[in-house]
Amino acid sequence: MDTQLDLARNGRGSEHRCMAKEQDVAAVPLEWVGPVMFSGPEISGEALLPLATYESPLWPSVNRGARVTREIGGLSVVVVSECMTRSIAVEAESAAAVAEVARALPGLMEDMRRVTATTSRFAQLQEVHTQIVGRVLFIRFSFTTGDASGHNMATKAADALMAWLLETYPRLDYVSISGNVCTDKKVSAVNGILGRGKYVIAEAVIPAATCEKRLRTTAAKIADLNLKKIGSAHRLPAAFVPQMRTLQICSWRSTSRRGRTQRISLKARRGSSTPRRVRTVPSIFRVRCRT
Repeated sequence: MDTQLDLARNGRGSEHRCMAKEQDVAAVPLEWVGPVMFSGPEISGEALLPLATYESPLWPSVNRGARVTREIGGLSVVVVSECMTRSIAVEAESAAAVAEVARALPGLMEDMRRVTATTSRFAQLQEVHTQIVGRVLFIRFSFTTGDASGHNMATKAADALMAWLLETYPRLDYVSISGNVCTDKKVSAVNGILGRGKYVIAEAVIPAATCEKRLRTTAAKIADLNLKKIGSAHRLPAAFVPQMRTLQICSWRSTSRRGRTQRISLKARRGSSTPRRVRTVPSIFRVRCRT
């Protein structure tokens, strides 16, 4: 007590309390790279891109790639899907009870969309996916959120939907507003399968002459390196390697200096005569290179 009084008299107590609230800023070097050329359908024209990194050699490297996009007429970019998700978790006295609710939800989409609309002018419910584990029902809501990334918007809508669901089905009990099937802030296959955020594909065809001049390599060497890096998965312990399936490793098209077009495809099939390193590539790797 005496020490606290002394600090207060000297003015150091208030200083100490303020220091606990202070915030520092970590500066990250940033450089605008490009311009990068885009050729539609989502965006057309040239654009400078901000690149913040402590790895400064990335700037000239990305600029070299940006120059290639301008020389070949641009990158074609398409947004395949766009959504933000939040999953809630509820439980009941039996698996049969939660299964009954899961089967009923598809017929209640309009009701759930009306509930969502009460929470935001921009949030719109797209899809609902369910997963039952024991007596717990996980419900994954997928929303469009306008121009916002929509994390908090999705959580607010999911909270309203949770309240509506518990009122509609009194036998359900609250478990969590986030049931970890969203999935947020962690790696999860569910996001790759069902989507979360923006799914964007960018592609370009780089002529052989441009590839050799600007990238200092060839399409064949890039594809070969890609094949070998994926093939390194055979070094994983057997317990971590999924069942092998037919896998298209790489397919690319290159235009020679004489104007002839070549298409090369490499495939690995279980039990084929391909090297063992290639045959043991996990089926989760599906790569299609088009350079």
